[in-house]
Amino acid sequence: MLVHHGDRLDLVDGLTGPLAPLDLFAEAPFNWQGQRYLSVGAAVAASRFSNPRLRAALAEEPDPAIAWAKGKHLADWVLSATSESVVQERIADTGLDINWATAGQHLAMRAILRTKLTDQRLRELLRTTGNALLIASGEHHQMLWGCCRCSGHASTPGRNLFGSQLMGLRAELGGREDQSWQRATCIGPRPGRITSPDRAWVLTELQRITDKLRTHHGLRVAITSGIPGCDLWWAEIAQSQGIALWLYSAYPQKAQTWDAQDRQLYHATVQSAAYTRVLNPVYSPEAVQAHCRWLLRDSSVLIAVLDSATPSKNTATIVSAARHKRPIVLVDPKTRTTRLLKASAQ
Repeated sequence: MLVHHGDRLDLVDGLTGPLAPLDLFAEAPFNWQGQRYLSVGAAVAASRFSNPRLRAALAEEPDPAIAWAKGKHLADWVLSATSESVVQERIADTGLDINWATAGQHLAMRAILRTKLTDQRLRELLRTTGNALLIASGEHHQMLWGCCRCSGHASTPGRNLFGSQLMGLRAELGGREDQSWQRATCIGPRPGRITSPDRAWVLTELQRITDKLRTHHGLRVAITSGIPGCDLWWAEIAQSQGIALWLYSAYPQKAQTWDAQDRQLYHATVQSAAYTRVLNPVYSPEAVQAHCRWLLRDSSVLIAVLDSATPSKNTATIVSAARHKRPIVLVDPKTRTTRLLKASAQ
């Protein structure tokens, strides 16, 4: 589970132990829209349908994970008919919300969590997590709302939307909007792709940016990939300013092939990291892509060093993926400028 506050780690990786009642599939009964449900998972599964009989059947399923699966299978069956007229008949009979997979489930999840958190005990339990990153990890094969750790999914980070919703509601319970940028990651060129004058400017700029994020935006954690270049340089800068390091590796780094300075910096980062995880045991293009999604998922803000004259393809791709999801501090060595790209949807 991992949570500390004093000497803080501030990471909940799995809603287990004392926090288990907050889990998506926890058996913690509550009433929603006139029906008693055993879990949030069962209530969200039932929210696909307006038919009272179907909702009651899902509510009565004793295993919350099975209730979730039944809701999905029934929805798949409704839409699987080869005849459009049969599909429409099934929709009419079940009351299936055809927009559930896009907007419906997100609205339902938030409404259901708000209802569940009217329980004072659960509100206080959520508050005890402080400002921790909440990862709804488990083994229910749930990759949209959670992060499955089964052997088939362990190397692919889930989207953790359930954890994100809990963190948003936790901020509301504290009477505030969650606008702090507590966790950041930095991407950019490797050492051979940046000139000495550009490197000197970038290092100075990363010092300034990190100090501003720490003092004005509540930065507490630097998430690093441990890759030579801007990533490791920034990790060293962040640590020098008292910011905790979390090391997220796509695969075990072959540091023995790097030059001595990069190798020394990498080993120092490994030793000083408060938290370390390796996503995949070996290199693969899929592991690298999954790793990028992982970094963006757990970061509040992205720092991207991107030369407008000779942009790195990898860096540009990540910036594009993050553009409307996270604020981006864009650092351009060519023009010696830094600008903030605000997220259109937080």
